[in-house]
Amino acid sequence: FYVDQPTVYHQLGLLPNDSSPAAIEKPAGEPELLISKGDDRETANLATVRGLLDAISKKNATAVAAVAAEEIKLVYHGEKQKIESKKAYMKWMKDTLASTDEGTITIKGAWAAGDVVAVLDLFTGIPKGNLDDRQIKTNVVQFFRITDGKIVKHEMFANRLNAAVQLGIVDPAELMETLAAAAKK
Repeated sequence: FYVDQPTVYHQLGLLPNDSSPAAIEKPAGEPELLISKGDDRETANLATVRGLLDAISKKNATAVAAVAAEEIKLVYHGEKQKIESKKAYMKWMKDTLASTDEGTITIKGAWAAGDVVAVLDLFTGIPKGNLDDRQIKTNVVQFFRITDGKIVKHEMFANRLNAAVQLGIVDPAELMETLAAAAKK
C-alpha cells in the first residue's frame, strides 16, 4: 500500500499543501485486469522500462528521451502538476535528474502484462545542496504503458514525507502534534 502522506493530510484538511492535488470527485475509471503471457512483446516492454530506469540512474536524459513517446503523460501521485507531453516530461525529468548529486534506482521487482509494466524499486540518492551528504532511500512503485516501444504513460507513487523526514526537514513528533491540533478544530 503506497500513499503520499502530505497529500492525504491535505485532502483531509489537516495540513495545508499547495503542491498536493485535491481529493478527486470521481474515480479515474474502472480497474484493469492484466494477465501476463510471458511473450516477446512483454519481454521487450520490460527491457524498455529497465533501460529507462538505468538511464535515470546514469542521469542520461538523451536515453530517457529516446523511449518517451511524444504524447507521454506522467502522473506523479502526490503532485498536482500535469505533465502531458514529451517536452513537459523531459523538463520534469531534467529537473529531477538535477535534484541529486548522485542517485540510483534498484529494481526490486518488475512485471509485464500486455502493454503495462509494473516496477517496485528503491531510489537511493544524495540531494543537491545537502551539506552533510545525507542519503535518502525511498521505495517507489511505478507503472508504465508502452506502445510501439515507447512509453506513453508513466505513473509513480512515492512517499515524499519519508524523504523529508530522512533529510531532517520534518520532525515526525512535531508533525503529529500539528495534525492532532488540526483534527480537534
